[in-house]
Amino acid sequence: MPRNKLPPGPGRPKGLKNKATVEIQAFSREILGDPVYQASLRERLAAGKAPHMETLLHHYAYGQPVKRVELSATVDDRREGYRKMTDNDIQARALELTTQLNGKSVH
Repeated sequence: MPRNKLPPGPGRPKGLKNKATVEIQAFSREILGDPVYQASLRERLAAGKAPHMETLLHHYAYGQPVKRVELSATVDDRREGYRKMTDNDIQARALELTTQLNGKSVH
């Protein structure tokens, strides 16, 4: 038998959603599809009493703003040195630091 063709094991088959997930999705869709709830939501949105839902609907309608993470480093010789390291150098340094940490208690 080829390695990538293993027989199914115990548990949920790959891709099948958890029972709780399926139930909460069905419940949520039922509530959100209810005309009475939709009318109530419209009233709360118009009155400014549903700010989280307003934000969520805005994201669904126009897309969520791009989240950016800026990385910066202080001008430090050690950090500058890391930029010039090869992958093998970085792996060796990581092993060295791991060895040091294993010898000491970390709080």
